[in-house]
Amino acid sequence: MVAITFMSMVSGPTIIEAKEDETFEQVVQRLQAALPKQYTIDQFDCSLPNPVWAKIALTATVGSIGLPESGELRYIIRC
Repeated sequence: MVAITFMSMVSGPTIIEAKEDETFEQVVQRLQAALPKQYTIDQFDCSLPNPVWAKIALTATVGSIGLPESGELRYIIRC
């Protein structure tokens, strides 16, 4: 299991537990359910392994991007 902290300027941090073999699409569905209904995830990015953000494919598995046990991802949401 990986505890992913999703950061957003609008809603603040949201922590989602994820299995290594889960796709980001599955994780994002849980994240979307945890957010207030008026927010939609517009862009989903990873700041690892360097400061340059790269878009993560929703079909990628959590284990495929090499997050540490407590990783942090950033995303952009819109109302």
